Amino acid sequence: MANSFCTLARTAVFVLGVGSAVCIQAQSTPSVDTVLRKLVERPRGISYTSVQQFQSLGSRSFSRKIRLEMDRSGTSRSIVLEPLTQQGTISIDDTKLVHDYLPDTKQVFEYASQRRYEMQASKRAALMKQNYTFELLKGSLVAGRQTYFLAASPKNAELPARNFWLDRKTMIVLRANQEAPDGSLFTTLDTFSIQYSTTDVRTIRVPTTNSSWRETKVPVPVDVKSIGEANKLQGMDVRMPKKLPLGFVPYIFLCQRVEDKPILTSVLTDGISLVILHTVRRADMSVMSGRVPDGTPSFTARSMVFFLVNDLPAAPRQVLLRSFIDANSGSR
Repeated sequence: MANSFCTLARTAVFVLGVGSAVCIQAQSTPSVDTVLRKLVERPRGISYTSVQQFQSLGSRSFSRKIRLEMDRSGTSRSIVLEPLTQQGTISIDDTKLVHDYLPDTKQVFEYASQRRYEMQASKRAALMKQNYTFELLKGSLVAGRQTYFLAASPKNAELPARNFWLDRKTMIVLRANQEAPDGSLFTTLDTFSIQYSTTDVRTIRVPTTNSSWRETKVPVPVDVKSIGEANKLQGMDVRMPKKLPLGFVPYIFLCQRVEDKPILTSVLTDGISLVILHTVRRADMSVMSGRVPDGTPSFTARSMVFFLVNDLPAAPRQVLLRSFIDANSGSR
């Protein structure tokens, strides 16, 4: 998680804005439209501390248990509790930049927060309704909190169903899972404890660094709205399918140079899931070392290499991959 690529790779887990919160004063059950709007708005003004477990299946599964502190400005601080290999890693996200501190290796990484690139809330909620049907019910207790249970059923049978347990008072997502078409169930988020506070809690401290620490600053990407603009900036010829399958749409393109080598990142969403497509020239493959998980689906076309980072089951992952292979094969 030491650069902006890893940040985008893990957003599929955070896709509904875990850490967003809003107080709903009415005691009656809110409408589905209200819940969806509140989920994607990421409002500020609430402070809490939680212990949570995040899991991803995607191209390389991982599990990470963290202690998270969210303050009223939207800044988050987290420290990894498990696995042991990452224990003690601290991340500070102020919504613009993220700083990761790795005390064991005395390294600090600075990179752009994915929160600066989020889709407009109203557009995202509309896209969610376009691709899923929703049911809102009374949920079970999670971390001692009363919840609403939100079931999201995909209109495309190849996508997994998504279930969310939301704190009734704050609308924070406390638990989330996805159920694949074959019936397999996978928990992507679970909350073990959460405490709200009227003042900001800041017990996770930034480590004191000195000359023995190595600092790496990853350039902040330039974001553009069309693949044509992105190709022009990066000197590439990435082709988007005329229509993406499974209800996905491209909503932003990130242009970045690392070691003076261009990387073009296309961000796609169906409203709930994010899919990230990184593209580099084949001659610049070395720049991707350590920047995408091992086993990430990839293909080569017209002297470019494409990496598809996602949190989807194998079947829809292959459908998306095939659409890009077809779009980028051969001449125009």
